[in-house]
Amino acid sequence: MLFNAYTAPAAPDEVITLLGKQNNRIVAGNLWLRMSRRTGGTMIDLKNLGWDRIEETPDAYLIGASVTLHALETHPGLNAMTGDLFANGFRAVVGVQFRNAATVGGSLYMRAGFSDLLTMLLPLDASVLLYPEREIPLTEYARLAPAGELIRGVRIPKQETRIAYRALRNTSGSVPVLTCAAAVRNGCLCAAVGARPMRAVLLGGPGETKESLAAGVAELTYGTNRAASEAYRRHVAGVLFSRCIADITGKEARV
Repeated sequence: MLFNAYTAPAAPDEVITLLGKQNNRIVAGNLWLRMSRRTGGTMIDLKNLGWDRIEETPDAYLIGASVTLHALETHPGLNAMTGDLFANGFRAVVGVQFRNAATVGGSLYMRAGFSDLLTMLLPLDASVLLYPEREIPLTEYARLAPAGELIRGVRIPKQETRIAYRALRNTSGSVPVLTCAAAVRNGCLCAAVGARPMRAVLLGGPGETKESLAAGVAELTYGTNRAASEAYRRHVAGVLFSRCIADITGKEARV
């Protein structure tokens, strides 16, 4: 990666203008972009926009796009609401130095199949806050192709939720072979499965049972790559789902 210029705009409108020019890129945490072979253009840093804070309102948590994964991992309010979802879920994501650089906005914009964050957020009824002022459900955003949109943050509503997250990695610190999160939200059971190796998807809703949701997980599309085969991923999905259900119900997993 080699850019011709660097800038840190003080207003989001400046960022929008810069993104309209060829080869200009937002660097976010600069963890994946730095490994690319892109050349030319301007490196756009969002550090001066004030989007690096987690704010609590009476009905939601608003997480800025520049908030790091480590900030989520250590936030007392979010972890209290989710039963230490982020504290436990991010522990195996490379290391603290990586998590101190990786940002929420950069992670979600990629819609990477191996994204731990995307799988964690889907069962929480999260929505993505875009600039100019627009809010879109994460379930919808996750299906879209990246189109140069500017993410200003994520909104997680406050609601009664029990959630658990599990991921399988071939080695410590590597990207996951499969990810799974299951939750009971306002009395409804749902689950997200990612690293299939496609993007995470959300299943479930009103009237869903453990048995019907397990069947839905088994029927998802899984693929083969260097990390694992389709058959292995399908088997692991069932195991991780069972363990997530055990975590939120307090019962021993049956696999």
